[in-house]
Amino acid sequence: MEIDVDNFIERVRTILRDPEYTDLRNRVEQFLLDLVSRDHSETYAIDHRNNDELNLSVALVSATRERGLRSRLFIYLRDKYEKELGALSATELGDRVNELGMDASYSIDSDLYELPFYIFIRYTPHLSGPYYRLTFQRLRRGFVTVTKEMLIKVSREAFVDYLRMLSVAAEENKIQDFSGFPRGFPDTLVNLYRAGSDSSSQLAGHIEPDDFPPCVKEMIKQIRDGVNLSHMARFAIVGFLHNIGASNKVIMGVFKQAPDFNESMTKYQVDHITGLTSGTEYSPPRCLVLQSNHLCYKEGDTLCNQEWLKHPLQYYKIKNKARLKNKKESETV
Repeated sequence: MEIDVDNFIERVRTILRDPEYTDLRNRVEQFLLDLVSRDHSETYAIDHRNNDELNLSVALVSATRERGLRSRLFIYLRDKYEKELGALSATELGDRVNELGMDASYSIDSDLYELPFYIFIRYTPHLSGPYYRLTFQRLRRGFVTVTKEMLIKVSREAFVDYLRMLSVAAEENKIQDFSGFPRGFPDTLVNLYRAGSDSSSQLAGHIEPDDFPPCVKEMIKQIRDGVNLSHMARFAIVGFLHNIGASNKVIMGVFKQAPDFNESMTKYQVDHITGLTSGTEYSPPRCLVLQSNHLCYKEGDTLCNQEWLKHPLQYYKIKNKARLKNKKESETV
């Protein structure tokens, strides 16, 4: 879906300066204050179907240039959108997602939808599992057949892409006059957000982050940049860190900067994957599995591109062994 940038920018500027929209600005102000404090109460929740509230929220958060805060807003709006889609009838769902340019068609006989394959592959890279790989789909005349649940997930990603386009437009057009809000409001949001971020996510001790494979480095970097990782990516990080000796407390710390961090849920998952509650200590997925889930970031890494390298832990052991050997040799010189 494309956006009319000029119309979006002009509309936001009108809302910011026109007294007619004072109540709307107040709602957005309180909503964003709740968002940065993780108090996602419905009292001040904005209506994602109200373009004015959505556009103003995106413009304000984009002005902060704080990626983690922007991701938190996108995730909140994404989840609201997904919940709305789940409550729609089959035909209503098709109409709603087509507002995003999905070009979905519903078949009453099969109770399934058809999506153009290029739409499917555009919005599924961040969805984990074989269900969202084109290789596993039924492809006919350029269309992929999907269930209602799959269509909702793919459309959810399209909605996030739409939010990103709005954010880019707001940043490139430098919307900076927020005189309709308290003085320095974007800075206030940044300060509150950073105050709530825990700095204890730094890895320490005998663990050598420089020896991590590119996939793990990138996934941890995405967490710190405020990206909401897929379940597979989270599983890979926990399994990897546990198997190289990180404590559950350290692993928990890595996830504390995730925009959707939930302490009790994260603890439950970490304890399960590390075997504390499940009795089974899981290893991270093999390279082949990570590749099939779009979680491979080897690019020009020489070691990663060796055909015999099959597992992230194998990479770490080789790198770590070489590091210790070099250190020992340097100490004896």
